Amino acid sequence: MKVGKTYSGNPTPTPTPPGPTPPGPNPTPSASRPDPYCGGSFSGPIGGSTQPIPATTGRNLTVGSGKQYSSVSAALSAAAPGDNIVVDPGSYGSLSINKSGTANKCITIVGNGGKAIFSGMSTGGSKYIRLMNLTTKGSGSYGINANNSQYIVFSNFEVDGSRNGGIQIAGGRYVLIDGCDVNATNGGVGNSGEGEAISIADRTTDAEVRYCKVYDNGEEGIDVKYSYNTNAKVHHNIVYNCNGPNIYIDGGNGVEVYNNISYGSRGSSKAGIGIASETTYGNTPQASDIKVYNNVLYGNANAGFQIWAEPGGRVFNISFYNNTVTGNRRAMEVSTNQISGTNPVFNNILVG
Repeated sequence: MKVGKTYSGNPTPTPTPPGPTPPGPNPTPSASRPDPYCGGSFSGPIGGSTQPIPATTGRNLTVGSGKQYSSVSAALSAAAPGDNIVVDPGSYGSLSINKSGTANKCITIVGNGGKAIFSGMSTGGSKYIRLMNLTTKGSGSYGINANNSQYIVFSNFEVDGSRNGGIQIAGGRYVLIDGCDVNATNGGVGNSGEGEAISIADRTTDAEVRYCKVYDNGEEGIDVKYSYNTNAKVHHNIVYNCNGPNIYIDGGNGVEVYNNISYGSRGSSKAGIGIASETTYGNTPQASDIKVYNNVLYGNANAGFQIWAEPGGRVFNISFYNNTVTGNRRAMEVSTNQISGTNPVFNNILVG
């Protein structure tokens, strides 16, 4: 069964994550996915594949036992735009990134095979930073708090458990999250905390979340929220077993959600993909100009696709097409009369 129109890429199917077999094709990895901010490209399966140490016109500063630096912080202090900080496997505690690269000369922190594990990270207002082949594990707050960061790239970045959200970005711009694995955030299954597994929040614009695996989280999986002129893309991700919605657009404007698989949302009112305009906390009171297409949504606790709004919220110009929706409590649910504009729903397979 195909989901509307097809998409290009390597024809070799991606292995299905644990859970029931989806009723359509998995999002197929691209052979090469460009990095628009730091140069080069990424490849590999959804949810993480160790990337090679990128070529650089700067230096490779090595971190680990017997290497140039014993800590990443010390290497950061010495780093200049264009340098790679190459980190051997090991545990490195928490990390605060207080350096910026420049256009065409990112500072890259890259794991060198194995796992370079941190208890948490923050980036402050850093710019032109690339984080590759790194893991945060068991953070007492966020996996990484990257608020106010610009031109920041995550590749094969893993969040393995956190008290609050996983990758948190508020007030940022030009964000790429590629091939990441984010699980057990918000305290894990059955718990909750601040933020979401991946949060693109609070006036963050020009963000892209692609080829990620997001699962077993206590709140939403991928959440794009609270921003006018969002200009965001969420595509080729597998999101499952989150409290839900697994993929959520709340108060966003100008967002495309496509070629994702979303299944097994656990909250009784939660959807595979949800669009909402929440107003309780004074958030952006509209969700508009959103396209949802070529997705597979199945086995979710409530609807496959859902639209709703709190009092004072507005939803308009929503397109839903070429999706396969089956085996959910409902195929589609619109639970607001605060919807206007042009909202085409066409060429979907809706079952059950």
